[in-house]
Amino acid sequence: MPIELIVLGISLIAAGFGWLVTTQIKNASTRVSHLESHQQVFSTQQARDDVKWENQLIVNAKVDINQNETAVLKSQVSTLHGSVDELKKDIKEVNNKLDVLIQRK
Repeated sequence: MPIELIVLGISLIAAGFGWLVTTQIKNASTRVSHLESHQQVFSTQQARDDVKWENQLIVNAKVDINQNETAVLKSQVSTLHGSVDELKKDIKEVNNKLDVLIQRK
């Protein structure tokens, strides 16, 4: 076998091996870039979710404050209703006493 054919065979094998290596490197590079872009999308989604979670906590805190204030106001209203009822009773007693006094004259 002439030396030219052996060199040609070795060079073809080396070229094929080089082509396989470059293809694998490109595939690995493509996979890495795809994973990095996917990670960036996930990171931005996670950041949005974190902001939503923080906003929900703020809303929950405000709702708790409003519920406490509403409970205090309801308590004050019921106290005022009790005071109004007592005043009505006192006014009725005063009216009855006035009626008695008017009838005596």
